[in-house]
Amino acid sequence: MRISRRTFLKGMSASAALSSLHVLGLATRASAAAGPGGPILVLVNLAGGNDLFNTFVPLDDVGAPQRTLYQQFRPNLAIPLGSLSGMAVGSDPGLGTGLALHPALGGLKTLYDEGRLACVLGAGLAGNSLSHFEAEKAWFFGRPDVLTSQTGWLGRHLDQGDDGLPHAVSFGGLVNPTFQAD
Repeated sequence: MRISRRTFLKGMSASAALSSLHVLGLATRASAAAGPGGPILVLVNLAGGNDLFNTFVPLDDVGAPQRTLYQQFRPNLAIPLGSLSGMAVGSDPGLGTGLALHPALGGLKTLYDEGRLACVLGAGLAGNSLSHFEAEKAWFFGRPDVLTSQTGWLGRHLDQGDDGLPHAVSFGGLVNPTFQAD
């Protein structure tokens, strides 16, 4: 039996979510009990499988034919405009094209509307080589000119002070390189 990439990713995502609910639930309860003294930064690294244009869906052709191209190149994946009602999050900073979050991201939209979530679009490296792997290393290490660092940008920040409290948690099979510290 053949399955599509989309069906496979949906199944894997559901499996991963269900298997980690108890871990994430414990983390949520622990952080609520601790009562954070300030803002919390949550980094989500989606390694493959995420389609930016189906996360931030173009709504129109203002500035460039983004909606037209989106529908042309993703005829089977394009989210219909009618499904994006109430999901708008502003405009592309470079082109001015209206953008909306995918309809399944209603929880993130609520956080966005409350001012508790920011969307950073158009981030990149000046003069980049167009290599996904080099860009990923630059992100992890926080040093676009030094792609062989042994520590990540967050790891270096955490190395600045040690009061014995856990200030960062990484979920997954491996520690994300962003967290690598001395």
